Amino acid sequence: MKIAGEKVARLAREKFGSLRAGCEAAGVNYKTFNAQLNRGSRLTLDVIYPLCRCLGVTVEQLLSDDASVIGLSAQDAADEQRALAYNQKLRKLHAELIRHGTPPDCDDILNWLRSSGGRFTPHDQISGYVDVFQSVDPSDNLMKPHLIGRASLASLWIGIESASEYNRKVGQFSRDIIDASLMAHLRVQEANRYNVEDVTVYGEIDGKVIEESYRRVIAPVKDETGRNFNLVFAQLLPSIE
Repeated sequence: MKIAGEKVARLAREKFGSLRAGCEAAGVNYKTFNAQLNRGSRLTLDVIYPLCRCLGVTVEQLLSDDASVIGLSAQDAADEQRALAYNQKLRKLHAELIRHGTPPDCDDILNWLRSSGGRFTPHDQISGYVDVFQSVDPSDNLMKPHLIGRASLASLWIGIESASEYNRKVGQFSRDIIDASLMAHLRVQEANRYNVEDVTVYGEIDGKVIEESYRRVIAPVKDETGRNFNLVFAQLLPSIE
């Protein structure tokens, strides 16, 4: 998070006159933050996040120059209604195909988000293909799974079938990869809209080398009681020969 740290430090100097004053306003330890920044050490979310809030910027804006993020924004109300009407028959057909065992793709997930209004239940036709996580807090060290889809990429690719197994296996990835995932969840929560990006993950889990590229959708959803969650769908990208 070196780039994010340098950007937030520059903004703090511009707004408060000095980095020390910015840290004091945000309740962040100046000496620790400045030392980590100068050494190029990893900056944790519980440092970056309060500074962003104090500066009046979102984590998403802080990382807006990240070229790997596609960052599709939600449609306005009028366009959304026209899209719903135009694609109604297509969505119904896709839903039927999914119910009969045809795996969805990213477009199917985005269509489901529009048609459902982001209301998710374990009985939805996409439920077996997605993972659902509790909302992320900047102090979290790892995403907290609520539901792992039996045919989601995490389940099929890494062999994760339960929340406890998720913690053990995903926890073996590098800190940088985990922090990037936490940041992606935070961006979605702050913007309150879905995000699509291409991701490459590499590492070793239980002695098995993992390296793959996939397209990931993260979207804010609510369950039947109105609780907030983050829904994640991932689709492997074709190999480049």
